[in-house]
Amino acid sequence: MKDIRTKYQAHISAMLKLAGFDDTDTRSKRIFDLEHAIAEKHVSLEVDQDVHKANNIWKKAEFAAKAPGLDWTQYFDARA
Repeated sequence: MKDIRTKYQAHISAMLKLAGFDDTDTRSKRIFDLEHAIAEKHVSLEVDQDVHKANNIWKKAEFAAKAPGLDWTQYFDARA
């Protein structure tokens, strides 16, 4: 995995160079470290692929509380 991570960080650096950024090695390390920190907060692959844990059905009335920021009534009305 270490080799893949090293190559990925080099890829990030190369993309930053193509985009015209300077100090791409430092920037790519910061980007990689951020992505790694986000990934560590996610559930494990084993938990993510557990179909019994993925089947969490929400009632229509629960959407506003569980996923705020969207007019769920309008969303569901528009899909009908």
